[in-house]
Amino acid sequence: GAMLVRRGEYRAAAIEALRPLAARPDGFVAIRALGALAGASDPWALDPVRAALAAPDATVRRLAVMVWPQAIGPRGTDCDALAPLLRDADRSVALLAAMQVIIIAAR
Repeated sequence: GAMLVRRGEYRAAAIEALRPLAARPDGFVAIRALGALAGASDPWALDPVRAALAAPDATVRRLAVMVWPQAIGPRGTDCDALAPLLRDADRSVALLAAMQVIIIAAR
């Protein structure tokens, strides 16, 4: 009982600690924090991850593509945000976007 309560409290504390990091101007730190929030099924992460898909930094776009499936949830089927990235100037972003679209579309 008490251990489960502590785990829940720790999880909530971790989510609260990640949100300010996700809002930082350092895109790499922000997208890593958003990835953790998306993995924790925090609905707060969806819009910032969507915005990161259009970041000027290809590393941020790449990481945003990678966490998009977690951001939309296990039953999510929204590929619209990834479609523009299929022709991204950075080939790794385009590759990852294509892979994620295939995986998401198969849900």
